[in-house]
Amino acid sequence: MTKRLFPIIVLIVGVCSGCGGGGGGGGGPEPDTTPPIITSGPSASGIDHESAKITWSTDEDANSMVKYGKTTSYSDSVASAAYVKNHSADLTGLDMLSLYHYRVYSADEAGNMVASSDRAFTTGSPVVKFVGEGWDFFEDGAYDSSLARFRAAEALEPYNIEVLEGLVWTHLYMYEFAECEAALEAAFGVDPDRGDCLVAAAFLYQATEAFDEAIEAAEAALEEVGSSYVFDHDDDVTDDDVRYSLIIALAAGGDFVAALGHARVIDPSVDIEPGDPGTWGTHSTFEEAMIALIEDLRGRV
Repeated sequence: MTKRLFPIIVLIVGVCSGCGGGGGGGGGPEPDTTPPIITSGPSASGIDHESAKITWSTDEDANSMVKYGKTTSYSDSVASAAYVKNHSADLTGLDMLSLYHYRVYSADEAGNMVASSDRAFTTGSPVVKFVGEGWDFFEDGAYDSSLARFRAAEALEPYNIEVLEGLVWTHLYMYEFAECEAALEAAFGVDPDRGDCLVAAAFLYQATEAFDEAIEAAEAALEEVGSSYVFDHDDDVTDDDVRYSLIIALAAGGDFVAALGHARVIDPSVDIEPGDPGTWGTHSTFEEAMIALIEDLRGRV
């Protein structure tokens, strides 16, 4: 029995001894030791007074981390475990008007990591945000809230023309004429040719019966803003309204002829003539006819 089994055992052993891959090459795939490559970025965008977005891309799927802070010690970080090629991270809770350093890191699924060089950005002021909110409230008719936003902006940037213009119009719509005039004075100190401020000045001085100033402001405004003006924050305010304020101021000063010329710009069909009583309708004087015309125009501008 032993002699009959021995050759079979040898054969089995011989076959098994060759089961490793015929010659001893063996082994699996080579391990991944190559880190990702950053193909774009990192860059900072959407920077405001308290936040920024950091973006970058890698040539293979990798996770994301940004270390950031006011120095290259990077006191804070934000990370994502998702393996992606296009990376983004939102940095929030930043201090306004501050320089921030940042560096990005990405590791592939094998743990190979790439790091960028140090980059930096500077946060801005919240003034832009306050001004935007101020006009939003203004357009909604919430003038107290509008004024609060513009005042908050003024505390940070008292000579910002956008801020001063917001104060001018908000005070005007709140009938706070003394405050409006003070804001106008400050605004004209920054930009004496600011069209929207000249328009507001024409309205203010006409409302306060400072007619000489109203004439000067209205004429300057019409020269600056042209004949197709519409106020960005109130579509009902146009160049016709500015011209109407000028007409009132001219008439108040007794210059009805000049007022008539501007009335014809608003309504070319006006046919009143200073020396032709037949054009005065039921009125006995040219001045009376002009006063009636001005009242009629009031409802059309």
